[in-house]
Amino acid sequence: AEAMDSQEDSDERQEKEYMKSLKEEEIVLVKQTVESARNLADHEEELESLEMECGRNQNWLSLSHDVFKYRAMHKKFKDSRELRLKAIRNEVQRIEHLRAKKQLFSCNEGAEEESENYAMDGQEGRAERQEQERDNCAEAMDSQEDSDERQEKEYMKSLKEEEIVLVKQTVESARNLADHEEELESLEMECGRNQNWLSLSHDVFKYRAMHKKFKDSRELRLKAIRNEVQRIEHLRAKKQLFSCNEGAEEESENYAMDGQEGRAERQEQERDNCAEAMDSQ
Repeated sequence: AEAMDSQEDSDERQEKEYMKSLKEEEIVLVKQTVESARNLADHEEELESLEMECGRNQNWLSLSHDVFKYRAMHKKFKDSRELRLKAIRNEVQRIEHLRAKKQLFSCNEGAEEESENYAMDGQEGRAERQEQERDNCAEAMDSQEDSDERQEKEYMKSLKEEEIVLVKQTVESARNLADHEEELESLEMECGRNQNWLSLSHDVFKYRAMHKKFKDSRELRLKAIRNEVQRIEHLRAKKQLFSCNEGAEEESENYAMDGQEGRAERQEQERDNCAEAMDSQ
């Protein structure tokens, strides 16, 4: 038994390290994909600026050729990373599914062991063993739920922080553009549309295009973040509803076992628990 427990502890440690390595690799791959997309966007922005300044001259054609290559390279890079990310997420899902099955098997194994003990020594200590097995299973499930809840909270926190940063960046870009447009308008009022105004007008035209691209990319990411937050909150609400329904079923079982005794008190307690859970959410 000690040898098997030692082996199980070793396997559990290896599994945790493996899961940690998968999560770290996932983060690195996502960062690499985002960085590659940003580099491509910088090159495309440079190409667009060159076209607005000098037209499609020889330099523009040369840079256009490079950007065409960069697009193809980024697509290959992105596809390879997304393929690996899909494999990682499938593997994480597989491990989490196995963990849940192990917990269920452990609970069932405990129930079988309890039946064997009952066959050996009759009813002596049966109630105590049943209670202990239920407590052990409940503790294991609560521990896993607490771990999942902590990870979910950290993930939600990171999404909220990223959302705030993206909104600030978009607002800052809009303010910078407004400052340039205000400067252009002031120059026109003071000196008319002279050479300085034309030069600044050309710059403002570029800034508008740059701001639009910047804003569109940030809004796309913000939409993805908000959809993910909405998905998680929907799952939380479903869990709470399931918990309330589970409590109602347990109350019905208790009623069947001991009649009406304490029924009103349990109903009131269940309503209070559900109300507290919804208020907390």
